[in-house]
Amino acid sequence: MVAKIIAGIGTFFVLVIIVFLAKRAIREKVGNWFKEKSWRIFLIPTAILALNFVLTYIAGNCNLELFGRLAVYLMAPTLLIYFTRNGSGKLGLVLLLFTVLLWLPVEFRWILKSWKIGGIGYPLTAYTAIVFVLMVMEIRKIDLKFDLKMNKGDWKMIGLMIGGLSLPIIPITLAIGFTKLALNPVAEKYPIAVPIVYLLFLFAPALAEEIIFRGLIQNVLGNYLKPTVAIITSSLIFGFAHINNKVGSFDYPNWHYVCFATLAGLAYGYIYWRRQSLTAAVVLHASVDFIWWLILRGV
Repeated sequence: MVAKIIAGIGTFFVLVIIVFLAKRAIREKVGNWFKEKSWRIFLIPTAILALNFVLTYIAGNCNLELFGRLAVYLMAPTLLIYFTRNGSGKLGLVLLLFTVLLWLPVEFRWILKSWKIGGIGYPLTAYTAIVFVLMVMEIRKIDLKFDLKMNKGDWKMIGLMIGGLSLPIIPITLAIGFTKLALNPVAEKYPIAVPIVYLLFLFAPALAEEIIFRGLIQNVLGNYLKPTVAIITSSLIFGFAHINNKVGSFDYPNWHYVCFATLAGLAYGYIYWRRQSLTAAVVLHASVDFIWWLILRGV
């Protein structure tokens, strides 16, 4: 019980930081301070490691091996950015490698246990990774097209995309047994938790994945390929990232999930490119995941 409370407090603390950093003006000011002295970039992973140590120590779950994993996970991409800070003409390759170093350890669950406090592994991992990426990208002045602002055009396109995805995906997934139409028991028993769940979906997986697949991968590919090709390529990568996700009787390798995730990725990628807004892609992504959680998974 104590561990869960500590994990909850830590999660809330990181979420507050993300909300502040989501405002571009604030992110720019903080980023400029870090950029004044190149060595200050190491303060970011150091702060995250300190937070991890404090939380795990108080929870009685401190483990040097897991702490070491987290240190390697954070320091490797930090060193990459630090030693290429002056630019080498290969920024795209640097960012792709940076993305791989951040994404694959989480994808293969190598790093999740480092944040497993009170049963919470993925959220704390994802939230701290979001803070890390937002700050590092701001230091390098990479425009993720991320701000809190949303306009009517963004909301209109989000609505159209939700409808466009629902029409083919929901009937197909229901027909093959991939989903089942049923209200989630949590929502039925605790209605007050429903908006909280949606807010959590906004941060993870939506924001975490959109930063990786749209803000970084699609962004980089867009500098070398036509927008359509960049969207399709990043969507395929996004789709294959779900191949190891189990859904009911659909086990690994889950090719059905790959197809559905790729189709959803096309919508996320398109709205990111069309609206030039990572926020719009995040809201769309969170809304799709939330609808699935609320009425389709039947769990």
